[in-house]
Amino acid sequence: MTDRPILFSGQMVRALLEGRKTQTRRVIKSRGFPPQFCGGRYDDKNDPECWGWEDFDRGEWITLDQWRRWTFVPYAPGDRLWVREAWASIDACTHNDPGSQALVDRGFYRADHPVDCGDVSRWRPSIHMPRWASRLTLIVTDVRVQRVQQISCDDAVAEGVEVNPAGVVLIDGVAHSGKAAFRKLWDSLNGPRGFGWDANPWVAAYTFTVHHRNIDAAAAA
Repeated sequence: MTDRPILFSGQMVRALLEGRKTQTRRVIKSRGFPPQFCGGRYDDKNDPECWGWEDFDRGEWITLDQWRRWTFVPYAPGDRLWVREAWASIDACTHNDPGSQALVDRGFYRADHPVDCGDVSRWRPSIHMPRWASRLTLIVTDVRVQRVQQISCDDAVAEGVEVNPAGVVLIDGVAHSGKAAFRKLWDSLNGPRGFGWDANPWVAAYTFTVHHRNIDAAAAA
């Protein structure tokens, strides 16, 4: 079991808080490069045995199906992830370490304040959130390696996509499936980085439980 940070946008933090998000997909890269086709028993573009990276030192390919032994999938079942989100450098945040529950009790988080409110809104990026300021802890229960387009409609809902009782989402007045809504969400977050839906990148699909407390408070409980 390992403790690691994980970044989420304000929209996804709200989904976590509301109990709508129990999965997240992250692009798989090694040394900054996506996996390459390396052949195999089946010429299957969606088969993780056919994709990986060449290890020049070992003279062999490391395939995606060997992910558990390598670091390009950073989280494993049992790992605890403390959520990093945009936060305000005010009040309790001005102290070196006010205690793991200080910010949780005061609630100065960008996701809670979608509308700026003057000088109070001096928000710091999520990447700079310290461990003691985190208010959400995720415990990984499952990891799958797949193409992003292989996501199911149920998984799209588990990613935090909101659907109506009929199982559809209205986008610009047109009904779409949860998967189509996830595609739009994915492109908004990953398209600018070159990993949009149409690129169909390999991803690690993490399933987790959500705990509404700081990771160190969770450990002490």
